[in-house]
Amino acid sequence: MTGYPDPIRADLQRSVREYTDQVINQAWPLQQQGKVPSGGVEQMNRFQAMLTKFEPATEGQKLLHGETLRAYNQLIQARRLRLDAVGTGLPSVMWAVILIGAFISLSASFFFKVEDARLHLIEVLLLAIFIGLGLGLALPFLLLGFVPALRRLLPRPGAWMDLFRHIFAVPMLVTALGLAWILGRQAGVDGMTIGLAAALLVGCVSTVLIKVLVQFGVIS
Repeated sequence: MTGYPDPIRADLQRSVREYTDQVINQAWPLQQQGKVPSGGVEQMNRFQAMLTKFEPATEGQKLLHGETLRAYNQLIQARRLRLDAVGTGLPSVMWAVILIGAFISLSASFFFKVEDARLHLIEVLLLAIFIGLGLGLALPFLLLGFVPALRRLLPRPGAWMDLFRHIFAVPMLVTALGLAWILGRQAGVDGMTIGLAAALLVGCVSTVLIKVLVQFGVIS
């Protein structure tokens, strides 16, 4: 903002300092308690009024003003996402479905007729690994929802997130391949093909269903 002429430069800098102080000392403590902060609106409105009132006089000021408006729009979007994150979470009904479904899936493996005990053990272990990975990925979100103070321990977003996602994709892929191999041993190639097609169909239907529920606001 140093490129703006006085007195608007001093006014913009003061407004930014006030908003930053409000976010750090008021908004963040309320968010850690699971409350949606209502402050900061006046600072944002005053800042926006100053930006819209300014008329660039030179080409350099026009470029600077355009970049400032773009950064301001990004700030508004980030603030909206921050406030929405306070009350966003998976409904308790969905958690019940996930946990009960995991228990049923693991229990159902004991009803499969498998002559080889070692093969049966591998099947149960693969299912347990698959369910454990799912619970392991969901458990941090559950803890953050019930213990807001843990949010301050979260690492900053970065390239490590993609690496983490790729690492966890490997055991899930190995588990899926292992289950497909067991199905092929038990039901033959035709049974394995039908099983893979059914899994693909369930995945597609689940994806479409989740998108529909999100669109209608049933889940967030």
